[in-house]
Amino acid sequence: MITVKHPAPFAQPMRKEYGMGEKNNVNVHFLKDPERFAEVFNGYFGNGEKLIDPACLEDMSEKLDGPMVTDPETGKQGPYVERIRDVCKCYKGETILRIFCLEDQSYIDYTAAVRTLAMDGLGYQEQLDRLKKKHKEANDLTGDERLSGIGKDEKLIPIITLWWYHGKKTYDGPRRLKDSLMDAGTPWSAYVADYPLNVLTDQVDPKNFPGDFGVLYEALLYQNDPEGMRRLFENDLRFQHVNEETIKVLSVNMGNNALWEDRNRLLEKDGRNYNMCLAFDMIKEEGRAEGIKEGREEGREQSFGDAIKALMETQGVTIDTAMTMLKIPEEKRDRFRAII
Repeated sequence: MITVKHPAPFAQPMRKEYGMGEKNNVNVHFLKDPERFAEVFNGYFGNGEKLIDPACLEDMSEKLDGPMVTDPETGKQGPYVERIRDVCKCYKGETILRIFCLEDQSYIDYTAAVRTLAMDGLGYQEQLDRLKKKHKEANDLTGDERLSGIGKDEKLIPIITLWWYHGKKTYDGPRRLKDSLMDAGTPWSAYVADYPLNVLTDQVDPKNFPGDFGVLYEALLYQNDPEGMRRLFENDLRFQHVNEETIKVLSVNMGNNALWEDRNRLLEKDGRNYNMCLAFDMIKEEGRAEGIKEGREEGREQSFGDAIKALMETQGVTIDTAMTMLKIPEEKRDRFRAII
């Protein structure tokens, strides 16, 4: 676990605050890549062991529709509820099917356990609806199977959902459904159905993620520790050979558009990869330039302050009259009122 003690290293003049939606869109696009998607699940569930072969992953729709209901006013049917997953893929091995879903989260969602139960439930409901439709069209069931809508031996595809939390606060959200429920008391608590919540936080060893995702994951562990990040970039060879798409997602998650806009300054001789070690030199240069600019602003402010005081003392005018005489903009006057 990384201890947060210092200001963010990329909180420089070129810093840009990306909205959660914009950040989520960039991350989702990054994680849709089968290699990275498999890297996340293999790192979390297998400690880096190759449990999922990226070649066996197929894209799925992230849209989940609930049961169809009839609108009493129009008589038309429509989805009762709709949910959108971040990334979903179907794993088709030799004989086993699985559905893996990944949720990107930059803030602590205290409803995550309930949301996971709802989304997984909708996923299973969709599978049931397809089976029921198939049997209804074939008219091939009798008895209890006909009433159920599916055959006794038919099974649904398992759904495994993983949340990746990468916010700046230490995760203190739910780990299972019961964390979000009131205590039912004795003996009823033992009979309340539970549901696990798989959450990838800063507790997992970064070495479990050897690819592009690992670069992003480990960098964000140090997003509030500039000295630690500098050492990481200098000592880990992965950060000296970073591809362009990873540079983009790093830039957005660190809130530093200069990292992306000036990425050519980090480009290596091969013309394809980027050296993150050079990013700190670039940021220092920006910091020095901003310091000079701020110094000039402070100098001008001091000069105006001295001029205001002189007019008030020699002409006997009020501070507002003095600022009018010096043609100081209205939006800057409160600043001088506070310091004089």
